[in-house]
Amino acid sequence: MIQIISNDTSKYKDYSKKNFTISEIDCFQSFDNYDITVIDISGNGLWYNKENSFKCINKYRDFLSISAAIRKSKNSKIIILFPQNINFYYYYAYDGKWKKYMKNIKIKDMRYDFIGIINSNLISMNQVRIDFGRNYTNINRERISADFSFISVSDEDIVLTAENKNDIVAIKNGKAIITTLEIENEENMIDLLKIVFPSCFDKKTEAPDWIKEIEFYTDKKCEEDIAEIDRQIDKIKEEKKAIEETLNKNLEYKSILYESGEVLSDQVNKMLSEIFEYDMSDFEDVYEEDGLIKLEDVTFVIETKGLNKEISGNNISDAYNHLIIYQDKLEEQNIVENAKCLFVVAYERNKRIDERSEIKERIEKIAKANNTLIIDTRIFLQIFENFLKGKIKKEEIKTMFKDNIGVLTLKKT
Repeated sequence: MIQIISNDTSKYKDYSKKNFTISEIDCFQSFDNYDITVIDISGNGLWYNKENSFKCINKYRDFLSISAAIRKSKNSKIIILFPQNINFYYYYAYDGKWKKYMKNIKIKDMRYDFIGIINSNLISMNQVRIDFGRNYTNINRERISADFSFISVSDEDIVLTAENKNDIVAIKNGKAIITTLEIENEENMIDLLKIVFPSCFDKKTEAPDWIKEIEFYTDKKCEEDIAEIDRQIDKIKEEKKAIEETLNKNLEYKSILYESGEVLSDQVNKMLSEIFEYDMSDFEDVYEEDGLIKLEDVTFVIETKGLNKEISGNNISDAYNHLIIYQDKLEEQNIVENAKCLFVVAYERNKRIDERSEIKERIEKIAKANNTLIIDTRIFLQIFENFLKGKIKKEEIKTMFKDNIGVLTLKKT
């Protein structure tokens, strides 16, 4: 037998009395009288608060009673049906001669407060929250909709996902299952309960806990084999995690092809630091440059730029100005350094790399006139890849950067 607890019992009037007992939210039976208890909090009439707030409901005491029953229950399977994106009505006050609810808000617009109401009065949701967005789930060839899905759910607590394989529509939460699915009829209800509580519909008697204590035939070997497989799975998961971390690191390297601003400068600086074994973690742009690497025989003043268009003469001038500012400060302190400007640039960054135009000859002349080396991030990424592969050493890269001006190119191999 199945007990359904609801604020709106009229919608269950056509349900089979042989299989279902319908109880009011403030007058329900002990959960353990039933194989399954369905707690339906989806009804419109439940989501009202007379106060000028949507952080509580009028019937919160009924929620507290249900919460105590959930904790007390030892045998009943429990499922909670969340509401769809209905109106929450609040602030019951006089409007002329009569009182009415003066304000309302959609559940989607108060979803954090909605979860707060559930947390405080019904069941702890821990870190789980809900997101708005209609989705659909196929259950026994029936397409059932939901206005919400769960987020921040541990993998082991996921019970059902929508047909898009992303939105989570049913979760395990302690003793209860919670779902956002809109259950509209008895057939939908039975189909859902068969999926989440299959043992309740199985003709076999549920195995008692003590049966596991009886060792039979190959039980021990099977358990040992499973333990060994679990160890192998854990090892493979760790290997997969390491590979995924490498892939993510590669993505960070490749991001210089399209990034701009501080993100681009930080990533370029990390890569240069890796090449030259130079710590730039404490770098501060005292002289307005994006990065600075001081080696024994040369100082690289680094300017980075992510551009939607081609490189302009003004871009070169801006980069060179940072070199001038740096040299002026050195002169004030009577310090002599061989300083060189490296202009690392991702131009036409929104285009595919094979669709980007060549740097114009006029731009190259301006760079040469300003002791600046333009390094296209496509070229820089190739250099860095060769460095990681051991095909080129840091001294060769230093010489390449130090001895070239204009536009850096790589010899085709």
